[in-house]
Amino acid sequence: MSWFVELPSDTQIAIGVAIMALVNILTSLVVAYVPWLDGFIGKYKEEWAIALSGAVVAWLQNILPEAYPELSVLAVQFVAGVILALLAKYGLAKLKVKAFIR
Repeated sequence: MSWFVELPSDTQIAIGVAIMALVNILTSLVVAYVPWLDGFIGKYKEEWAIALSGAVVAWLQNILPEAYPELSVLAVQFVAGVILALLAKYGLAKLKVKAFIR
């Protein structure tokens, strides 16, 4: 018996995009408080995001129940969509603030 539910590639990409955005936001916050870390964190944030997204996708595929794979995939897609919508809202708000500051 296999305990592995394979997520569709578009869902894996959505998870990767969400994690890339979260890592970018997190590194921006860290660099805002500790500016001298920019040289180190700025260089490797894409690599960290790619490694983290691969680990999260593998973890999700292993913890999803095999009994209902379609429902599991739909639940992951829904959560990824909500997270991406919130990140888009945060990104648009951030752009609006930058536009008003300039």
